[in-house]
Amino acid sequence: KFTCFAGVILFSVGVALSAFVKTIALLDLTEEFDRAFSAEKRRRRVVDFSDLEHLSYRLLTDETGKIETCAGADEEAVLLREYDLDEIRDFRMSWGVFRDRRPEMYKIISE
Repeated sequence: KFTCFAGVILFSVGVALSAFVKTIALLDLTEEFDRAFSAEKRRRRVVDFSDLEHLSYRLLTDETGKIETCAGADEEAVLLREYDLDEIRDFRMSWGVFRDRRPEMYKIISE
């Protein structure tokens, strides 16, 4: 009985080791693909949505979307900017998005 049990343990360890090796190989392949894909995007000077999201964490804009402050790609930085929310609200209200509309019709959406 003991030899059979030891055989099961050795088999289980072998399966686990095989799965571990395959997982490491898959991780290496994924990292290699990511490096190659990123290099090709840089070469073509294109970005995808995840790049835009990542890049947006490195900049601050004003209420119109104009970039005010930007951190470099190869540096760590903390970006700070103070926003006057009343001024931004007034600026956005000047756009006239709801002018000549019936806001009461949007009451359900706005609540």
